[in-house]
Amino acid sequence: MSALAAVAVFCSSAVLIVSLPFLFEQAMGYSPDQVGLLLLPYPLTLLVISPLAGWLSDRVASTKLGVAGMAVTIFGLMLMIFMPEQPGWFGIAWRLTIVALGFGFFFAPNSRLLIGSTPEDRSAAAGGLLSTARLFGQTTAAAMVGVILSLGLGLGPVPLIVSAVLAIAAAGCSMFRTRTVASQPGPVTAQDVGA
Repeated sequence: MSALAAVAVFCSSAVLIVSLPFLFEQAMGYSPDQVGLLLLPYPLTLLVISPLAGWLSDRVASTKLGVAGMAVTIFGLMLMIFMPEQPGWFGIAWRLTIVALGFGFFFAPNSRLLIGSTPEDRSAAAGGLLSTARLFGQTTAAAMVGVILSLGLGLGPVPLIVSAVLAIAAAGCSMFRTRTVASQPGPVTAQDVGA
């Protein structure tokens, strides 16, 4: 379930990041250099939050932290879906920061749980699975955005809605993982699943 959650969340994140430049440039009229600056809050937030999320995932149940992160992401995506047609730089930046904050609080705990739930002699395979999930999610997202753009739906809220649906799927995988892992013995601790 952690691998499926990883695919969904990487796909959600990539749909957002690949589609936003088209929305900002073609629908809102920003120049390419302005689009780059508008996207800057996303990686900067992840840069700050990711180490904190890694530290917290050693102290707080990974599932609780991940589901809370997805809830924040979904809230941020809803704010972006319903933002005004010309929200201005600050209006975009604070919404994008909320989305990145949620993603940041999901990536580290989910990765920790995926790697930590495997036997030590299979940790390299678990790392490979995580990398595969990331690349599969990002590649699928690029194809999805291409289809959305070719259908003429890329300049409205459709890519943001797709990103939100994928984030909901990731949260669902995390919540289902809690029930599945808690009922099975194994190397994952009760703290990891939130028991």
